[in-house]
Amino acid sequence: MRFKLFFKYMTLLPTVVVLFSFSAPPAMAVSTCGDVPVYTNNLVDPAILILMDVSGSMARSAPLNDPQTPDLTEIVQKNVNRSGWSSGNAMVFIISGSGHRTAVSYDGSSSAAPLLHVEYDGGAIDIRIDQGIDDAEEAVDGSISLISPDLELTYDGQNQIVGLRFNSVAIPKEATITKAYIKLTVDEGQSEATSLVIQGEAAANPPTFTADPGNISGRTRSTVQVEWPDLEEWNVDSRINISKEVIGDLIKDDSLSWGFGSWSERPPDYDGYDTTGTTSVNTGGGNYTVPSYPSGSEYFTRIQVGTAFHDATHQQNLLDAIDSLVPDGGTPLGPSMLAAKDYFSGLRADEVGSGNVYVDPVCQPKVLINITDGIGYLPHTSADYMEAYTHMLADEDISTVGVGFGLDDASQLQRLASVSNARGDADKGDNIYPLHEEIAGVGQPFMAGSKGELMNALSRITSSLKSQVFHGSAPAPTTSIDSGNVIISAKFMATDWTGDLSANNYNRSTGALGAEIWSAAAVMPTTISAYTGDGSGTVIPYSDSSLEPFYQCKPLGDIINSTPIIVEKPPFYYPFDDYNSFRGEQQSRTPLVYVGANDGALHAFNLADGVEQWRYYPESLHGDLDAALIGTNKDMCNPLRDPAGDYCHKYFVDGSPVAADVYDGSDWSTILVTGLGDGGASYFALDVTGGSGFDGNGNSIIGDGDDTTLLWEFTDSDLGLATNEPAIARVAGAGTSDHQWGIFFGSGYSADIPSQQATKEAYLYGLKVHDKTNLWAGTNKIKITSATLADDTLSSPLVVDRKNDYLGDLLYTGNLYGSMYRVADIGEGDAPTVTKLFDLGRSAHENPIRAKAAFAYAETSGDVWIYFGTGKYENSADKITMEQQYFAGLKDNEALRLIAETGANPTYSWNPITDVKGLLSHDINAINSRRVTIDAGATKGIYRIIKTCTGDVNSWLLKLDNSSPGMMGSERVISEPLVVGGTVFFTTFIPDENICSGNGEAWLYALKYDTGCSTDSAFDINDDGRFNADDMVEVDGTKYQIAGIYLGSGQPSKPVLQDNTIFVSTTGEGLKLVKVNIPENRIMLKSWREK
Repeated sequence: MRFKLFFKYMTLLPTVVVLFSFSAPPAMAVSTCGDVPVYTNNLVDPAILILMDVSGSMARSAPLNDPQTPDLTEIVQKNVNRSGWSSGNAMVFIISGSGHRTAVSYDGSSSAAPLLHVEYDGGAIDIRIDQGIDDAEEAVDGSISLISPDLELTYDGQNQIVGLRFNSVAIPKEATITKAYIKLTVDEGQSEATSLVIQGEAAANPPTFTADPGNISGRTRSTVQVEWPDLEEWNVDSRINISKEVIGDLIKDDSLSWGFGSWSERPPDYDGYDTTGTTSVNTGGGNYTVPSYPSGSEYFTRIQVGTAFHDATHQQNLLDAIDSLVPDGGTPLGPSMLAAKDYFSGLRADEVGSGNVYVDPVCQPKVLINITDGIGYLPHTSADYMEAYTHMLADEDISTVGVGFGLDDASQLQRLASVSNARGDADKGDNIYPLHEEIAGVGQPFMAGSKGELMNALSRITSSLKSQVFHGSAPAPTTSIDSGNVIISAKFMATDWTGDLSANNYNRSTGALGAEIWSAAAVMPTTISAYTGDGSGTVIPYSDSSLEPFYQCKPLGDIINSTPIIVEKPPFYYPFDDYNSFRGEQQSRTPLVYVGANDGALHAFNLADGVEQWRYYPESLHGDLDAALIGTNKDMCNPLRDPAGDYCHKYFVDGSPVAADVYDGSDWSTILVTGLGDGGASYFALDVTGGSGFDGNGNSIIGDGDDTTLLWEFTDSDLGLATNEPAIARVAGAGTSDHQWGIFFGSGYSADIPSQQATKEAYLYGLKVHDKTNLWAGTNKIKITSATLADDTLSSPLVVDRKNDYLGDLLYTGNLYGSMYRVADIGEGDAPTVTKLFDLGRSAHENPIRAKAAFAYAETSGDVWIYFGTGKYENSADKITMEQQYFAGLKDNEALRLIAETGANPTYSWNPITDVKGLLSHDINAINSRRVTIDAGATKGIYRIIKTCTGDVNSWLLKLDNSSPGMMGSERVISEPLVVGGTVFFTTFIPDENICSGNGEAWLYALKYDTGCSTDSAFDINDDGRFNADDMVEVDGTKYQIAGIYLGSGQPSKPVLQDNTIFVSTTGEGLKLVKVNIPENRIMLKSWREK
């Protein structure tokens, strides 16, 4: 006899339990360079003040592009294989051809001279021409030019040839060369048709060039030559315009608090007050004599916009300040550093409005990035002064970075860089960071000669800062019951953006974790079974012709928001469509773990040993993956080659996979659907019934039914970021079928241009899960409201089987304006009807509903309770919002829905300003919780109690905390609730009042499902193994039941129940196990599988 346990007040869960389905909330809009989840950084973002040299020389031109030759591997390989070659010898390249391009020579700018890059089996080298006699031009008559400020390739009144000699090439003899090219710096903008030919000199150690006629043409050239046909147009612009554009893009990174200023010796706008002699200063690096300036000196520097939390107004202030710059005057580099010190010390206001003074929040990392194109001059600047000023800034916990743009003499910035890194390395516990790259342990300044190099330098600085400052953990783990008590955990490393998936045993009685069973990164197969689409929906094996191989460097990319899912044997006992036969056929299928990663793939791992079985790269990510060709900042492998590199972290497959067993009218199958999350605007579906991977050609079934099949990929112009967790449900069918399997999801934030979010409306999608065709009459989407409601998005949808007949008939989803919508008529061929279940009447986003709702069946047949909370934690601005947030329990039924359809009014409403309730049929019982601290005794701890609560109500609303002492952000709900045994469990999060910790507080509530009052002894707070009156707390002489308990620091996951234990994971402290009391009289026999 087969029994089934049915929890009357909970939705049935499958065999695989996602115990801690935590993921960071989606990004606010399109991702900018250097994506990091908001929970990885401190409450106070790092403050970066950019000071820019606007002296007259910034009007000079600089290149917009960075041309480099085609691959020269064959030429270099031939050189290092020569009999006389030894490491440290020189190499000469000779360039001929037709057309005209002009590059910078050593005599024109030593820092922009031609550079040879070579990668070989023992490492990589970059060598720049380092003397004027190592680049030369030879005219048709054989005459040689050794001192020209530029290199004409190859027409200078007549065709000529150019010689480039690179000294001290430290490559071992017969090393295997894997990559080689020469990088040139544009000197003039030119677009003429140009094609060049490059050859090497056939000599083991060629000498320097001389003025002797024919000194280049007379050299013996190797037989190998490399053609460089159809050169792109070379362009230049002024340094000031390039700087404006690059910095303007940089400050759009909202994970950092940006400020901006400029400096020049140009009164009256840039007042400095000249020196009055010298003075002695005592610093952490010793005593120095430096110029003295009169009191009130502005040091020739304007602080146009101070550092602040990033929002649209602040960003516009920054852009306006940057755009206003005009170059003129001299280069007082040294005093500008004193201006930065004054600003961060609170002695100098910025120029926004009436002026804002920096207030140091103690633990905020403070960084000065100083950009200059010239060497500072006496009496204001010398290398010794730069050393002293850098120490003075470090004494104030300010990390200093020097960037030279078109700067030849780096001596002053070199001193700054070496001191700055030395101070940053001295004490790992302080707030000074070594942000310069090092050679032999000595910090080196960032030197840029072009737009690309300036972008690269600034990106490397911010990436280095983030890797040292940001911290965090990956999504919470997943457990398996069929395969034993196993916990699967994901993680990421921000230093190089790699990830890992690991398995541990778990003791169900004690909650203790056992030893690690496996690490996926450690057992990654040597040969990867990788697949992708060919652009037409056909799956093909990965090859170099499918995708650029830039992502193959990592065993596994970072896993940030994707929660793993385990697909084992079919878990349900559906009494229709011969599901039992399907269960029997699939009892022995191999359990697999699926997870998305920001290396661009969905990965499938064997649950038993962690070995990857296959990975799939969605077609929709081809463009993003191939973008690595554009530059190293888009190359996810760059952090592995260069830990201080300029890779701007990006999300790829960032959504969590969802699995369901579905019937297509003839066969059952297990379908896995994954959204890209913050990685893009696309969902994709795979048939993973067998799970063994794609066949040898990457195609679908080969006859045994075990192969994975690509079903579809879906995107839409109104979709936005695919951050919703899809809901797959059996709904009413049309025509001859009595049912259809549909998939539902809501639209996310704008995925293309951030500014488009301001006008973006919210849509709900309904597709047939097998083939993504329209589920509803003539459409696959509806606008959630007929009125125009811009800047909106939806929470993940909840599908409810109200009649308990295995057909979903209602859908609930919330939006940014605090409305919970109910959607009826969601079956095949229907025209969905949208009404409001609840409305907060907000005109802005004060009470957004971002977490998925939960439901429970009420005592009356056909009635359901809907539970949800408000609040979000998605960007820096959310860290300090103090708006009152709520958790609601609302009873809904068919009669209320029909009433709501007759007019525009919602069933329930609430005015957060006046606390006025809105009435149609039902009232709302408002409840307040109170934070209490018990300092001693068996019940010592921090709790939430409800002092006054009314029973026998039709709805209730819990007001969350926004008034406890010291709060900097209000309490909010950011994860899905759980309802079981007459109790609704939910977690809340409060941004930390300790701004240095960055985690915040995690709370777990347990309330009566029908009143919102405290349950009877839900928690064993005195740890005596019993649930009774001893688990109450006494406050002001009265004993109260516990409504909520403090879990620890970090953002909490949704609660999941197993064996009368609630599991929650937090980003700050990991797994939390809480024994709870669930009344058995709330459980009735109806279905088997408590999973």
